[in-house]
Amino acid sequence: MDTKRVKEFYLGELSDSFLYEKLAKKEKDARRKEELLRISQIEKVHADFRKSVLEKRGIEPPDFKLSGKVSLLLKITSLIPPALIVSLFEFYESSTVREYYKFLKSSELSEEEKEQLKKIIVDEIEHESFFRSVVKEFDPSRVRDLVFGMNDGLVEILGAVSGFSAVYPDRPEIVGLSGLIVGFAGAASMGIGAFISSKSQKEVSLRNREELEILKEVSPDTLIERVSQELGIEKENLKKLPRKVLIRLLLEEENSGEEIKFGVVTGLAYLLGVIFPVFPYFLLENSYGALALSILSAGIVLAITGSFVAFLSGISIKKKAIEMLMVGFAAAGFSYFIGRIANLLFGIEIS
Repeated sequence: MDTKRVKEFYLGELSDSFLYEKLAKKEKDARRKEELLRISQIEKVHADFRKSVLEKRGIEPPDFKLSGKVSLLLKITSLIPPALIVSLFEFYESSTVREYYKFLKSSELSEEEKEQLKKIIVDEIEHESFFRSVVKEFDPSRVRDLVFGMNDGLVEILGAVSGFSAVYPDRPEIVGLSGLIVGFAGAASMGIGAFISSKSQKEVSLRNREELEILKEVSPDTLIERVSQELGIEKENLKKLPRKVLIRLLLEEENSGEEIKFGVVTGLAYLLGVIFPVFPYFLLENSYGALALSILSAGIVLAITGSFVAFLSGISIKKKAIEMLMVGFAAAGFSYFIGRIANLLFGIEIS
């Protein structure tokens, strides 16, 4: 048995129990407060199960200490509404369920312990349902849109100013202005593209809904067959559900007016990313010095946003941060190389 994983689960569940209890104290909504307290107690029961698994095998449970994730969330609870923090746990819980299931299949547990672990997995799935309901009230997807849009702007403009720096080594203001022009054009392009994409997706969804509504009327059995094939659910179980529920299973809920908001958020996020690689060129008198500061500031932002994405996705923060840095620096290096080639081949240089 992988006792190291059991210890990690034990500490994680104790940390989660502690966090949910703290969030419940700050939560003003009575329903969410009650649910958070209930989940906190369930997580404590889960931790007790892990503890018993270790003790039955003569292993001392580790001393409790808060995980880094929970410590960070507790520090920002005064800045971020509890509802947003709770909504972020939808992503965390989905990865937790997968980890527990892998452990169930690969570990040497007694039949009684396996049954208990199955109940824990069911509890975690129920938790995820609660978190998903909070997501609908306080949608964190806009935060993700902001992060990814900003990263796009940052990486693209970092690449642009790197190339321009090789061409205009002694005119940083030209590099800065060029970066801003490219940035505004890119923001407009990204915003319009996001709007069109979201609008097209909604139109496709509406057409699909109309087809399913027709199918519901003319051939309910075909509708059941389609849901069964796409979701892998037994037909007999689906026959008990109302036809409207079957349609909802196949279609995501539509949000009217979200296309414009999505386009605006994406465009503004892109512009936000433009600021970091461009501002050094208005502060320094040499493009190479400005480029160094630009890379430094962009690197810091990329590391932070990469860590945030990793936190939401439940993956290694270090790995994701390094990945984001490599992408950004690769773009800068390639663009600088192109600028130097242009400089050498065509004699393009303004000083």
